[in-house]
Amino acid sequence: MATNGAPAQPAGPPLQSRPKRPITGDEEAGSTLRLGEFQDVPTLNLSEARTIINAVTKYRRNKDSETLVKTQDYLELFARYKQPEHVNAVEQLLSTRTELDSFERSQLGRFCAP
Repeated sequence: MATNGAPAQPAGPPLQSRPKRPITGDEEAGSTLRLGEFQDVPTLNLSEARTIINAVTKYRRNKDSETLVKTQDYLELFARYKQPEHVNAVEQLLSTRTELDSFERSQLGRFCAP
């Protein structure tokens, strides 16, 4: 609370993150898929992302950042398929489902049986 006409100071430490962008309401993964500016953008499932990031970092010469290491740890934990032939088989299976959006195929890729 302000005293003697001084402006009130916010409680706690100052924010360290970027401000959130305003919600526009044009993104929703519900019964009707609305992804806004990402509607027709190709997507990857976690196993595909793991494969690509591991391949790229294998040839990097500089030290990996903390964020990259955490991302790799996350993908190692949650990517269901570790073998390249399994990742390719899931992608081939789901690519036949043309009625699904790329985002939907990526999400379903987590549930396919190896």
